[in-house]
Amino acid sequence: MQMKNGRLPMSEYAAAAKELGTLNWVGMESNETFEQIASEGADTVRIIKPFADHDRIFSEMEFAGKCHAVAVGIDIDHVAGQDGNYDVVDGIPMGPVRFTNLCEYVKAAGRPFVVKGVLSVSDAIKAKEAGAAAVFVSHHHGRVPFGIPPVSCLKQIKEALAGSEVAIFCDCSIASGYDAYKTLALGADAVSVGRGILTPLLKEGQEGVVKKVNEMNRQLSEMCIYTGVGSMQSFEPSVLHLAAGASI
Repeated sequence: MQMKNGRLPMSEYAAAAKELGTLNWVGMESNETFEQIASEGADTVRIIKPFADHDRIFSEMEFAGKCHAVAVGIDIDHVAGQDGNYDVVDGIPMGPVRFTNLCEYVKAAGRPFVVKGVLSVSDAIKAKEAGAAAVFVSHHHGRVPFGIPPVSCLKQIKEALAGSEVAIFCDCSIASGYDAYKTLALGADAVSVGRGILTPLLKEGQEGVVKKVNEMNRQLSEMCIYTGVGSMQSFEPSVLHLAAGASI
């Protein structure tokens, strides 16, 4: 798919990320397309699918390094298909990611490694023990059937990783700076937005993404002013009021 200006949407997104000074996350793309996206010059992270062909995983990590990716990672959640077998994505078979595999990927990455699709304390601890630099708390926008909302396990994951220097990212259903505020308060070090920027990206390209993210940043600042949060490092759950009977 190309924009009206002939550019790839992900290239427009990468250009926006560079302008904003944010990370540019890239999912399942060919090496050729990834190289094109990375050439925009944003700090880019390549998240690789859990291919059944492990050699492909190592090859894509190596290529990401040649394109100066600042980090690489793998989806641990995109394994099963809806037919009870391992999934097939764009004709490519997926497979399991075992702890031993994860250790091998981290060792071979040559740069910080991200484990994406973490939804439990046990997975977060395994990622830490494998040597990952970050975990990404996510259910892949509902890709995991009956997966819990990522924010519901953030607090426990934050406590489990305390003192480890493993960064915690989080996404899914974050559409505003107010959503980001709650996610940061519950333990995320940073948030990521996918569907929330898709419409402005497709309508206005780079400019639309920049406007949307700046709007979210203004909303986040608004909430921080109201609640006396002086920096992104000073969040803690007490700034949130839970409805009677609710628990996190």
